[in-house]
Amino acid sequence: MSYLLSSLIDKSAVVNEKVELLHEKAFDHFSRITTEQQNKCVFLAEEKYVGKLDSSIAMVITNKDIYSKFNEAFLDYGICITDNPKGLYFELLNEFEQSNKRPDFKTVIGENAKISKTAIISDKNVKIGKNVFIDDFVKIYPNVTIGDNVTIQVGSVIGIQDFDMYNYNGVSRQVFHNGETVIGDNVFIGCHCVVGQALYDYGKTIIRNNSKLNHGVLIGHNDVICENVKISKGTLIAGWTEVGANSFFGVGAVVRNAIKIGENVTVGMGSVVTKSVDSGLTVIGNPAHPK
Repeated sequence: MSYLLSSLIDKSAVVNEKVELLHEKAFDHFSRITTEQQNKCVFLAEEKYVGKLDSSIAMVITNKDIYSKFNEAFLDYGICITDNPKGLYFELLNEFEQSNKRPDFKTVIGENAKISKTAIISDKNVKIGKNVFIDDFVKIYPNVTIGDNVTIQVGSVIGIQDFDMYNYNGVSRQVFHNGETVIGDNVFIGCHCVVGQALYDYGKTIIRNNSKLNHGVLIGHNDVICENVKISKGTLIAGWTEVGANSFFGVGAVVRNAIKIGENVTVGMGSVVTKSVDSGLTVIGNPAHPK
């Protein structure tokens, strides 16, 4: 289904900043510039991203300064001009996501699942597989799928909305998340871990089969943790990051958002990873560098 920015602006109760539609094109999704979604609407608030515009984009929300400097770069796109492109984008995204929530279904719990009486599981939009163990005070939000033979220990939270904020009309607002959280088979999640709900209706935060999270691990929204990854205590992996299969993270590692960690990577204890890491490397330090 395609959408027009003008119709979303007309429906919004809060959009009152000056908005100028120079040229309009229908789009199918709101998305980041760097995702693979096709026919999407994006915002562009920094000049450094102009070079990333490509044929997957239909509509661009930007400001007058960027548009005037790089006019020729925008010839193939619908253009919306506003003083606060990020704010307008997320305001319209919130309106869109709130009105396009997923159809509800009754939560499904598989055979031989053992769930603590103190665990809190949404009564809608959750699928739990066979032989799952959910410990005391675990909380599972809607739009979560959990595979077979999964263990989730005390106090962990699965599918919670991350604290993404934007400013619009002088008010700080939270970005609404409408994506999924998917936990594969044979996954272990230790005590007091947090796994964020994905942004965008098509988005997924994924922990694939046989991966293990020790206590106090934070997995950000739209992360993809591939098969057989081991993550030690207190590690933080920020959103939009992909971790390749068979990788290992030492205690207290920190990984910035929107990077890619290859397969068979080792991240040393306490390391701060600020850029993508090729497969097979061991990185240590702050900032992390090959050993």
